[in-house]
Amino acid sequence: MAADKKYEYVLPEGTVLEGGERPYTIECVLGQGGFGITYKVRGTVRVGNLRVDAYFAVKEHFMK
Repeated sequence: MAADKKYEYVLPEGTVLEGGERPYTIECVLGQGGFGITYKVRGTVRVGNLRVDAYFAVKEHFMK
C-alpha cells in the first residue's frame, strides 16, 4: 500500500482536518500526482443512536 512509498509535502498521519459536519483524521496517503494528494481519513458518523467510525477519501488539490 501507499505506506511503503515516500511522498513529498504530505500532511502527517494523525493530522485533524476540520470540515463541514465533522473533523477528519488523516490515516494515510492513498496517492500523489500532478494535481494533488489523496488521503484516507477517518470521521465519526451517527447511525441512529450509535457513533461509528467511517472512512473517506480527501483530495488536497494544488492550484497553479
